[in-house]
Amino acid sequence: MKKLMILGGGKTQLPLVISAKRLNYRVILVDYFERTICDELADVRYVISTTDSEKVLEIAKNENIDGIISNSEYAMQTVSYVGNRCDLISNPLKSVEILQNKVKFREFLSQKGLATPKISVFTNVDDAKEYVLNCSFPIAIKPAESSGSRGFFKIVDLEDWEAKFNIAKSFSRNEQVIIEEYMEVEPDCFFESELLVSNGKCVYWGNFSSYRSKSINYHIPLGYIYPCQMEEYKIKRCMESVESVIKELKIVTGEFNIEIVWYKNEPYIIEINPRQGGNSIPYQLQYITGSNLYDFVVQSTMDQMASFELIHKNKFFFSYVLSSNTYGYLKDVLIDKEIQENVKEIILYKQRGEYVEACINAEKYIGIVFLEFENNDQMMYYVKHIEDYIKLVIKK
Repeated sequence: MKKLMILGGGKTQLPLVISAKRLNYRVILVDYFERTICDELADVRYVISTTDSEKVLEIAKNENIDGIISNSEYAMQTVSYVGNRCDLISNPLKSVEILQNKVKFREFLSQKGLATPKISVFTNVDDAKEYVLNCSFPIAIKPAESSGSRGFFKIVDLEDWEAKFNIAKSFSRNEQVIIEEYMEVEPDCFFESELLVSNGKCVYWGNFSSYRSKSINYHIPLGYIYPCQMEEYKIKRCMESVESVIKELKIVTGEFNIEIVWYKNEPYIIEINPRQGGNSIPYQLQYITGSNLYDFVVQSTMDQMASFELIHKNKFFFSYVLSSNTYGYLKDVLIDKEIQENVKEIILYKQRGEYVEACINAEKYIGIVFLEFENNDQMMYYVKHIEDYIKLVIKK
């Protein structure tokens, strides 16, 4: 029986563990916490930090593993480090480091002639002060190494910018903070995709339009619209840009979460994250394609020539992320009768009666509603009015 090491035992790793067991692999589970929800399914369990590359490498050699994967952003560099050292199917460590660091990634894109905002990088407020005092507003402040829009701020004047800089720094794993041009992007110019790579080739694109809400938080995705609503030529340009990055970085395998904005008639790649997308995007694609993307991640890691077929079906799906613009206790989720038949499933991260916070980043999501529609026109009508049909009752 082949051995698969999975880094992390939290809820994002659980579908990978389930797929690995179903595909008859022996699971070597590594997590810093003594107890995780994946423990009962694992064949072997180690209580080790997933970011401790040397210790994980030692375990991998002792266990003589055949593959290594994770869905944890913090563990992806360890996956590459161990995979490279053990000669397993894996992406180059240097490439993963570039993808996970916004500074390195922006520099890489600029060097390759791809559109990217101009950035300046600082580690403390004093060094940034002169730059901010002389810049043109609005600007964006964000951590160099983080995700889920944690620590992202739009700055329109000098008020409170220092406090927001320090918040951004607190979210940055390397304590670097980026200050860059703020891009004013129209609602229909957000492109999101779940890209599958096998044997160095882009074998599947799950393309969405990203839904944004000005009444809650415009800077983070609050839903995913399938199919993508962008014009075909824009979608093609987005995909070509990403493919050029995948080729240049010699990416071999895995599932990648892509975020692009169409700005000044160019695709600006915001992120190519070397892990599956959040907000249950792989789960939504399972509804759409009828295929399990978690199986793909496992199979492509264990067998470089693994074949995996996903079929684009003529479906119209919208996943709406439940979020609040205020603080209080979740009393209820109200879904209008007119749209109830379109609801396929509801996943709640917070239960009724629990305290919820205003959605300042992805950590504050309350749940997801999956909806299916008969045609594109019907779907887009409800997308545009979704906040009238699905409402949260928050008691202060």
